[in-house]
Amino acid sequence: MRFLKIEYYVLILSVFYSIESLAEFIIYDATLYKNKPDLSAYKVKQLPIIYENTFFGKNKSKHIIPNDFSIRKAVKLIEGSGSNLVVLDIERWELKGRRGLVADSVAKYKKVIEKTRQMGAKSSIGYYGLPPVRDYWRAISNKESDEYRDWQKENDAIKPLANDVDVFYPSLYAFYSDQQGWKKYAIAQISEARRLGKDKPVIVFLWPQYHNSNKILRGQYLSTKFWRLQLDTAKQYADGVIIWGGWKQEWDKDAPWWLSTLKFIKESEI
Repeated sequence: MRFLKIEYYVLILSVFYSIESLAEFIIYDATLYKNKPDLSAYKVKQLPIIYENTFFGKNKSKHIIPNDFSIRKAVKLIEGSGSNLVVLDIERWELKGRRGLVADSVAKYKKVIEKTRQMGAKSSIGYYGLPPVRDYWRAISNKESDEYRDWQKENDAIKPLANDVDVFYPSLYAFYSDQQGWKKYAIAQISEARRLGKDKPVIVFLWPQYHNSNKILRGQYLSTKFWRLQLDTAKQYADGVIIWGGWKQEWDKDAPWWLSTLKFIKESEI
């Protein structure tokens, strides 16, 4: 009986600590800066992203799914990273539009997850930016409006995919300079992920530059005020942040966004 009691308390403690670790807000690094140092010294963890070229090479077709060779290559990258989380970045299959098209896309996304797990991936898997469907204007509309409800219906249509992923990775990049509009958009996206996934983790993608779709602002770095708002909003509503960006750019340890991130880490006691 004594040993049973000890085992019982060990079980309780293990459950407690696992719950505690899940509740911990974590910042992940997925940036592509050249000559970037190891950011783990700043309490920023590396997170692997498996991009489309791993799955498809140069094939641009929207009608195929990755073959077994490509899936195995992805699994090796996942295993080699040593990370318990992984992001699959496949953006070619439409999740908006005709019902049949969406259902076909969902089936493809589900198949990739299924095969990735079958071939040995042990990490928690999710897709970059979906679900939910990314939509700025409908997300910031009134929750009782037809626009907002239509957006939710689109998300309901991809619920089978939401059921399959282990973690949600909504993309909350800045399209416009309207900071309060961005905050409303971010909260709505996170809220939809919570609605679809219930207790599954929601870790959001942030980019300290404006999205390329904005012809005037694209590539410009956000103000430190705007960037801090994004970090604070993520801290309040999500379970973690993935920082992306830096393609073909040199790492700058004195960049305002990075100094603001360090300040956020210190003040948030991460």
